[in-house]
Amino acid sequence: MVTVDHLVVAGTSNWGAYGIVAELSRLAGRDLLHSSDEEQAMVVACVQAGAVDGVTRRAEPTVDRLPSGAHTGILELLRVAATVEEAAAGSPTRSRSRMGRSKSRAGQIEEPKGGRVR
Repeated sequence: MVTVDHLVVAGTSNWGAYGIVAELSRLAGRDLLHSSDEEQAMVVACVQAGAVDGVTRRAEPTVDRLPSGAHTGILELLRVAATVEEAAAGSPTRSRSRMGRSKSRAGQIEEPKGGRVR
């Protein structure tokens, strides 16, 4: 068994890494994610350097059998998700996380009324 401090679950390891960078972007208050064009260029450069898709084992510009559009779509979705809080900056001083807990602007997590979210 391996213990971790923070578990990142994602459909592909790339998406997990993008999710981490999206959260860092949110915390930093600026976009740290690479562009969709850069994503496509990196995959093509890897294939040209001899890389193969991790699932198909073919030298093709796909990642885990998924076309580049799937990855750039996730990348852009995470970019939007990381900036949603910015857009609501004029709203109340608390934002709702996906887990139902409130997060104050100071970053402290507060449990919702009625107890812990399961």
